[in-house]
Amino acid sequence: MAHKKRRNFRHVMEDDSGALLRSTLPREWVLHEYAPDYGIDGTVEIFEPVGDDGESFETLGEHIFFQLKSINKSNIATKVAVQRSNPLLGREMLSSRKEGDEPWAVRFDAITYDMEVDELLTVEAMGASVAVVLFLVPLDRNEVYVVNLTDYIDRVLNFDDPEWRSRGTKRMYIPLVNRVPTPPAMALLRQYGKRAKLMHLFNMATYQYTAISEWFDDREDIINTLASRFCDRLLALDVWNEDSWSILQHYHDILVGYRDFFAGDESAINRIGWKNFDNSSNETLDMYTKIRFTWQGLKSLGLSYEDLVREWGLPTYNGIRHLALHELGPEYSELVEHLPNYKG
Repeated sequence: MAHKKRRNFRHVMEDDSGALLRSTLPREWVLHEYAPDYGIDGTVEIFEPVGDDGESFETLGEHIFFQLKSINKSNIATKVAVQRSNPLLGREMLSSRKEGDEPWAVRFDAITYDMEVDELLTVEAMGASVAVVLFLVPLDRNEVYVVNLTDYIDRVLNFDDPEWRSRGTKRMYIPLVNRVPTPPAMALLRQYGKRAKLMHLFNMATYQYTAISEWFDDREDIINTLASRFCDRLLALDVWNEDSWSILQHYHDILVGYRDFFAGDESAINRIGWKNFDNSSNETLDMYTKIRFTWQGLKSLGLSYEDLVREWGLPTYNGIRHLALHELGPEYSELVEHLPNYKG
């Protein structure tokens, strides 16, 4: 029988989940939705207040790609994630435990979602220099949860199920501690927004270290010139206010010390923190060695990011442990535990 156009329940769910997402994100952030969309629903553009009146907001030039999904009824699973090395090393390299050692593990609750593999393949094709997140809205809870799909593919799917690309759907586990707008979830989102800027920092620091190293044995007078120029360039990058990764503030303070020293402030040499680069006393390191150690450390930031930071917020040991110990507070420390006689 013919009838007028109808609005189905899926459309209602989409509208409800979109409205809930907008209400949980900071009011100054902007959702740019794609229509039509082909696996990516849109981007979140991050703004910050300007001034003290709370009436003006400035874009940070930071965007997070997202997929927004809703489900009628949530399914909660209790998961255990065991301590391991970076899964990119392969299974045979993951554990350095001696036989009989009790592994550390985290036990946590996660909400499940069966995701279309076609959508995951689209995310994978975009590469890791931008973050694509899943915002999941279980309507029975009237809440929003987030997980980084870009990193989930690299750190979880490729290890747990190498054949996932041949499947129709793949079950995802989103930790309940990733609920928007709680502080842990917001810290993750702000960091995801900075991913492209961080990648720029890593590339620049690697190039600078290589350039300084090339002159190290021949023209030490040039090293000061390069370090001064490189220091100014690094400090101009808009990455140093990433609060959840404390090592960035550490290197920012060191670079400020260099900048002041090269500008003629001799006392700045005492603020640079050489002891973080070498166990010997400050006097045993000449200026050129200190510079080389500094840029070697800056170059290693990309390695640390790849090895640890990309797991934060994922259903893995490192992902949950970071939130439990640094974002959630001491009352969540029981998430980290020993598993006696674990055979996994």
